Amino acid sequence: MNRNNETNPFSSEENIICHMCGSSDVHIRKEEDRFEYGNAEPSVFLSAIVDVYRCNECSIEYTDSKADDLRHEAVCNYLGVLTPKEILRIRESMNMSQKEFSHETGIGEASLSRWERGYLIQNEAMDNFLYLLSQPGNLEILRKRRSDSAEDVEPIFRNIPDMEEAKNRRDAFSLWH
Repeated sequence: MNRNNETNPFSSEENIICHMCGSSDVHIRKEEDRFEYGNAEPSVFLSAIVDVYRCNECSIEYTDSKADDLRHEAVCNYLGVLTPKEILRIRESMNMSQKEFSHETGIGEASLSRWERGYLIQNEAMDNFLYLLSQPGNLEILRKRRSDSAEDVEPIFRNIPDMEEAKNRRDAFSLWH
């Protein structure tokens, strides 16, 4: 992390306590956090401006989950995909729960939850699908497609009233005749 001499004490209302020593003499500063992304060669260096907490009693410095979220957003921006906040905004703009959105779109509820919380990054196809869903009218087009196809489908299974007859036909069937 690059050092910035700029520190600001937390306001007393926030009641920030150092997790190491219990002191309330904790300060925060904004800092550019450069991190390496990618396991394959060549990897790239990305950056995010994060809050760094510093305890003046024990000198520990740390970041929090908000910094993790900012790093995740930097990766999404680098990859050119929707960020967790953008995915959440798409779903919320439709006034749907994750379960309802999953039902309407066919996207797995667990996957949607992981994308919205920043635990995983969606693949390109799902990102494109989410983007298209964010455009006015596309959800209605999807609903119409699903309703039209449901009307055209003939039932695959038929009720066989005489199970005994069906068993006799099954037993009599042979590929070797």
